[in-house]
Amino acid sequence: TWRVVAGRPRITWGPIMTTLLFWESGVSFDLQMPLRNPLNFPVAISDLRLSATFNDPDGASTFPPDARVPLLDELVVPDFDFRLEANETALTPRVSVGLHAREVETVTRIVNEVTGHRRLCADLQGTVTLRLQSQGDAPFALAQPFHAPHVGLYGDDAHACDFMVEACAETLGA
Repeated sequence: TWRVVAGRPRITWGPIMTTLLFWESGVSFDLQMPLRNPLNFPVAISDLRLSATFNDPDGASTFPPDARVPLLDELVVPDFDFRLEANETALTPRVSVGLHAREVETVTRIVNEVTGHRRLCADLQGTVTLRLQSQGDAPFALAQPFHAPHVGLYGDDAHACDFMVEACAETLGA
């Protein structure tokens, strides 16, 4: 199978703490996905769809542990217009992702993970639409699914989310 995501995404956060603590309109970050083209010819990425959940293995306040707290229902970036040359791996252009976490539970869990544990670990999933085209032929579209588990969206410890795999399995009996 073709693993279109080649490594961990690059995340650049907006002003997360001010936004969360003062209940403003939401939290935002810029995302760049490392994509890989293993083919011997270039491909164009014309569409990106992304959804995300985050892991809260120890719970927060009165909320019990949960490995799949909704973070982003589905972000659709049409007309993405990104090209990968033959056998190339590259970061996509920045995509701005706005999280409008107005539910008390979601905000409480995010604040607990970020301020209490200095981490926010998520599972990203979605599809990229590839346009394949031979000279003189009409383009052929192919939707390629991807899944990037245990991605660190916040924190300085590169291995904080590796720990989350074990913690969620122990806590939730997975």
